[in-house]
Amino acid sequence: MNKIIRHFAPVLFLSAILGGCGDDALFNKDEVGSIRQEIFIVPERFVGDPYTIGYQPHPIYLETDQVVKFWASYIVNDRYISPDIYDDYITQKIWDVNGEYFNLNSFRYSFSEPGLKKVTLKSIDKLNDTITENLDVYVNTPIAANLVFPPDGYNLVDPISEDGVDLLWDVSGVDEWESSTCIIYMSYREEDVWKHPQTRGWCDEPAHVLGPIADDLPDDSAATIYWGVVATNYSGTYFSEVDSTPIYKFTTKFSKSDSAKIILPVSYQGLWDFESVEATITLVNAAGETIGTYTNSQNESSIVMKVLPQTGLRIFATENNQHEYKADSIVIDITTAAQYSLDTLFFTDDTPPRVEPTETMFDKNISFFAIDRGSGININHIVVTSGSDTLETSINNSIISFKRPNIFNYSYVKVSVQDNAKNSSANVYWKLTSYGDSTLVSGPYANEGGD
Repeated sequence: MNKIIRHFAPVLFLSAILGGCGDDALFNKDEVGSIRQEIFIVPERFVGDPYTIGYQPHPIYLETDQVVKFWASYIVNDRYISPDIYDDYITQKIWDVNGEYFNLNSFRYSFSEPGLKKVTLKSIDKLNDTITENLDVYVNTPIAANLVFPPDGYNLVDPISEDGVDLLWDVSGVDEWESSTCIIYMSYREEDVWKHPQTRGWCDEPAHVLGPIADDLPDDSAATIYWGVVATNYSGTYFSEVDSTPIYKFTTKFSKSDSAKIILPVSYQGLWDFESVEATITLVNAAGETIGTYTNSQNESSIVMKVLPQTGLRIFATENNQHEYKADSIVIDITTAAQYSLDTLFFTDDTPPRVEPTETMFDKNISFFAIDRGSGININHIVVTSGSDTLETSINNSIISFKRPNIFNYSYVKVSVQDNAKNSSANVYWKLTSYGDSTLVSGPYANEGGD
């Protein structure tokens, strides 16, 4: 996320800034030569006298679509006068804001396009003299920094070559009045990248990492380097904005091994840590032949697999214990003997839980099974309603119990549950029919009419 820093020159106040509210503030022809004006830029919701908190902008820097308030201020004999008595001195004022005209003391405005904008305020005093004030407004193009090469996860860097690797990035939003500098950060640990600045330079100059990068690695090992860039656009001492790229990584290829190494992180969404899992990971080549099988019994882990370079390698994952958990298959080309760090393979539970009565006939208490063979029932999301009433419930060993509501002949209840993967049970109703002290449960039905 980019960060914008502005540096405004402070307003200088005169000792008599708050004076001039009596008779001596009235227009006098002898004072005409001492009338001056200033343009203030204040927050759009500001009320009051602009010079009390306003900025003296020379120049001013704004963002596109940033709403501010332009405000005319007048100074008589080195004293700011209140807007309430402008008419005692000024007969007319005309604003020209990038070709739009206004005749107000103040108004809200925003620029929809970046670039240098011209603002002019012309005022005419009581003796028909014209006072002109010009202001440059620089409307900023937002900065954006992105890494270009090596692409994230690139794994073909030769560890023993002296050629090393080029680093390329792109910084956009550099306006013609701005300069841009970049700092490159690198680390062998992703969490430490921003702690290790390597070099600083102009953003339009690429960098190069000298080789050899790692000439003493074991046969099937790789060095992984994480990197990122922080870019700063600035204009003198008035304005600067900063953006940081995402963190990318690149990896060296194997120099002495024929086989590639695949690292596949596996994760189960919405599953408690203590739940037992058993995943089977199967590698199938482009001809449909199984060339490897791996197992996993942890719900957060990484599986390491070795294969020869090939195209069209398919990776299938099945879960043997938590049957409602499924995972998408993966197709990958293994182009050379290198390390391939894949995105996390997520096992997800997309199957809604079910509810059904434990019996058909009950005495006082009624109970339902809450059935889920995946992430498990979330006991905080169990609701039983009868009409507009929410009934008190209890749950024990996946059995939901509640007292029979007051009914004449029959009524309908809805038993709603949610599993830990946030799947909700079907929106159905169950009919309760009274037979003396006993209650018959039937259903489910799509609505309370029994259809």
